Amino acid sequence: MKLSIINFTANKSGLEEKFLSDVVSLECPELETQRSAFETQINLDKNLLNSLESKILLQLFELEGNILDDVGVIDDLNKTQESSGEISKRVSQTEVLENSVRLLREKYRPVALRGSLLYNIVHSLHQLNPMYHFSLKYFTQVITTN
Repeated sequence: MKLSIINFTANKSGLEEKFLSDVVSLECPELETQRSAFETQINLDKNLLNSLESKILLQLFELEGNILDDVGVIDDLNKTQESSGEISKRVSQTEVLENSVRLLREKYRPVALRGSLLYNIVHSLHQLNPMYHFSLKYFTQVITTN
């Protein structure tokens, strides 16, 4: 029998990123939506590139004889090269847009940093008395409603 211990404590940078995301969602929801969409698109495109590469490698591995004799493999290589060029261009364009959104999000970094520090202070109050034990979800709800 094996036992694995998983540490679910939030570190400072993780809390800061969560608070940054929450603050941007409250103050400028379209910015956070764009960032999320860009991240999703980049990940989908990179996965597509990896699958194209895997497909070509599998075809080359299964190829018997001379590569120049198999017209299907040559056509697939050309199509994959064109597709990967388009996808790479799209990924680079999306990364540029994502960087501009990231720069706009950085304006809210001081608020996220202070939220992270405040949570760590409130979280340490349970050492004085167990009654002062607050979850991150509760803390976030209290901060965002006031």
